[in-house]
Amino acid sequence: MPRFARFSRRAALVAPLALSPLIAVLGPVHAAHAQATAAILGVVSDGDRAPLPGAVVTLTDLSTGQTLRTTTSVGGVYRFPSLNAANRYTVSAALDGFREGRSERIELRSGNQVTVNFVLPSSTTAAIEVTAERRPTINRTDPTVSGSLEREVIESAPTQGRDLNGLLYL
Repeated sequence: MPRFARFSRRAALVAPLALSPLIAVLGPVHAAHAQATAAILGVVSDGDRAPLPGAVVTLTDLSTGQTLRTTTSVGGVYRFPSLNAANRYTVSAALDGFREGRSERIELRSGNQVTVNFVLPSSTTAAIEVTAERRPTINRTDPTVSGSLEREVIESAPTQGRDLNGLLYL
């Protein structure tokens, strides 16, 4: 058997044994710092299911109280990646002119993506009533041009250089 073949077999048998103490010491340290992660994502839309770009979506970690915010894309999409799967979350979505949407106590599982969609109804429910009255702008039956000035208008006019001709231009 060639010398090279004996060495590679021996190394294959000895290497795991030589590295096992190192793995035993460092393995638990790495596992203690590893976190199971998950994501929350969704779409924010209006009552007609049209996407709402620019809506502010707020995520609150109920275990730590930490708050994260993001804004929806042109398609109304938001995403919170890399969340601690062991914690519970509350997610809310808000946009001016719409009522806030909220989803509470969301539980995650390691490696999963939880979809939380929001449909925000319009918050403007008051009706606006407009009344218009049509008045003629030109009197077609009377060819004279006339008008009257209120006493307050005449008295509030500047006094310096006031004369009768100046008052006629008011």
